Amino acid sequence: MVTVSKVQQRREAKVALIVEAAWDLARRDGITQVSMRDLAKAVGMRQPSLYAYFDSKNALYDDMFADGNRQLVAVLSALELPADPRAALKTALKAFADFAAAGMHVVNTTM
Repeated sequence: MVTVSKVQQRREAKVALIVEAAWDLARRDGITQVSMRDLAKAVGMRQPSLYAYFDSKNALYDDMFADGNRQLVAVLSALELPADPRAALKTALKAFADFAAAGMHVVNTTM
């Protein structure tokens, strides 16, 4: 069994809070408009403090997209697929399309 220290638990909770705030900003302004300054303000930190959690904006994006992937995996794992392969594929593709469409408002075409 792997034991996680309280410090590590607090760090993981803070990272999750920062990533969720980044998604909130992305939903509001578009993903390309997420700034470290605005994100720091949203989570009650100074901008340089964010770099203790993410060494760059790209590292933040990596965590955001990993979070989105975990959400997608959770959605797809919860599906009850029919026995028929074609029907199962249609069900899975519809769930994927619904998931993707729900997040399309965060995409900014200027990327």
